[in-house]
Amino acid sequence: MTRWDRSDDPIPEGHIRRSELFEAYYRMVTPNWEDLEKAIGAAHARRGSATNAPKRSAWKPAADGPLSKTEEDKFLRTLSKTEKAFLKTEKAFYAAIEARDDARADAATKFIAAKAAGELRPMIRKRGSNQVLSPNIWDKDDVIPLLLGLDGIIDRDRGYRVRPVFFEAGHAQSWLAKQAAAPAAPKVVGPDGGRPSSMTAIETELDRWIAGGIKLIPERMQYYAPARGDLRTKGRLALALSNFDGCRTASKTIQKTLSKKLDKALELII
Repeated sequence: MTRWDRSDDPIPEGHIRRSELFEAYYRMVTPNWEDLEKAIGAAHARRGSATNAPKRSAWKPAADGPLSKTEEDKFLRTLSKTEKAFLKTEKAFYAAIEARDDARADAATKFIAAKAAGELRPMIRKRGSNQVLSPNIWDKDDVIPLLLGLDGIIDRDRGYRVRPVFFEAGHAQSWLAKQAAAPAAPKVVGPDGGRPSSMTAIETELDRWIAGGIKLIPERMQYYAPARGDLRTKGRLALALSNFDGCRTASKTIQKTLSKKLDKALELII
């Protein structure tokens, strides 16, 4: 995704930035968040001490995406003992990052749901003044809506800079207290005991975009994967669907699984 500048604009006294509130919420609902960060640090240290990375020509197949068991076995047979050790540290490092990112994505999904349900009331300043605007006025203020991972909204008229989104601090703290007191929801798992796949929901959403045709597809791409230019590629479309899913499903996985439908969608807009 395009790296947007973070806004350093001040927020009204007695309010809290979206990023700060989400971080407090994430840590509250993820008791092992420190362990997740330590696991990344430890894996990174082991990775830094590993030597003899496979040559680029041999390493490239593993970087192209998930390999089948046969492909992986064939790839491993081309590696020396030290190269296999390096590969093991790489896998451990990225597995640690994925575990942390999964936890943050789960928390973000709940956080966004609370906002959508009206439990949280995000606000921004009106452009050029100290007046505070509520979400139902944002569209009239010519902004791109709040996206996962950003501290604010993207302002077209300010060179696509980010304007901070904030919450009234007292209400935000009360909401956090209610979440802490609420009983933990049962953990939903997939058929193999892991997190359930989001691919069905992603495919359903893609079908809806395709049905909307030339008008809806570019609109959704700009909403979920904003870009300064009118970039219409398979990768950006997959990224938009990944962001729609709260970044729980990698865009490369979406490209591989829904390749034909992504091609069909692009045919409508190119």
